[in-house]
Amino acid sequence: MSALAPLAALPIAAGLAHLLRQQQANIERESRRFRTTGEAEALHDLRVAIRRMRALFAGFAPALLPDTPVPKCLQTLQKTTNHARDLEVGLAILAQWQLPLPSLQQRWEEELGAEYRQLRQQLPPELQALSTVLTRVEELIINPPPTGSLGALAATLAAHQAKRLHKGIKSLERQWDIRRAHKLRIQGKRVRYLIDPFAAESREIAASVVQLKKLQDLLGDYHDLVVLRERIASSLEDPHLPGDHPRQARRHLKQQARRLRQAFAYDYRGKARKELKQHLRQATESLAQA
Repeated sequence: MSALAPLAALPIAAGLAHLLRQQQANIERESRRFRTTGEAEALHDLRVAIRRMRALFAGFAPALLPDTPVPKCLQTLQKTTNHARDLEVGLAILAQWQLPLPSLQQRWEEELGAEYRQLRQQLPPELQALSTVLTRVEELIINPPPTGSLGALAATLAAHQAKRLHKGIKSLERQWDIRRAHKLRIQGKRVRYLIDPFAAESREIAASVVQLKKLQDLLGDYHDLVVLRERIASSLEDPHLPGDHPRQARRHLKQQARRLRQAFAYDYRGKARKELKQHLRQATESLAQA
């Protein structure tokens, strides 16, 4: 697949308008699905759609109006769903590792059910506010936009973000730090979501997206374990959790977090880090030719 499909070759204004409409449609579809079914998967897909739209506004900021209220609306939506997401992740980890916390699990399940019911009432007005500011997406794009194709702009922006990503990987490899690991995951998302819309158009781009998702998942799993250990620590002195063994659970999570750190050190040292860098360079070069 040497030739890029039309999206990357589109003029910047037309290409960005297409991407914004596409993500707006995804947000509206997944929000209807969640309000109808109340399923965890629907809420997850809604959060992904919101995150992708935020990534468009962050990644393509040079071609978008700087004072549009869209990013703030998206941030509000994401914050509204954060607590439900944290509960979902916590329950998934408890189940995956069969942690001895039955009372805490029951409490979180009840809390999650209440959170879902609240979200199904709370989301519609917030989504309506977003739809209102996205009525005419063309007006959000700077006119005249930067010259060239959407793919060429994405290549320039992604190359810049990739440099920051490689610097972050080297820094984390030298000295592990929880906050640094979290920032690196976010940096990986920024690069991925800049090139992901073009993944179907180039093998190099598709391969880079897969590698970036692997990095994102590894660091995301680590972050979730760290956060869960902190939440469990706060329950150590809770007398209303009979039968739970939080210290045992925290020890187990600490071991799993250590394994993920070792996996990062193995997967992104020396040669492997250079291979990721090479793949991203090939991906941006492929985009730049649009």
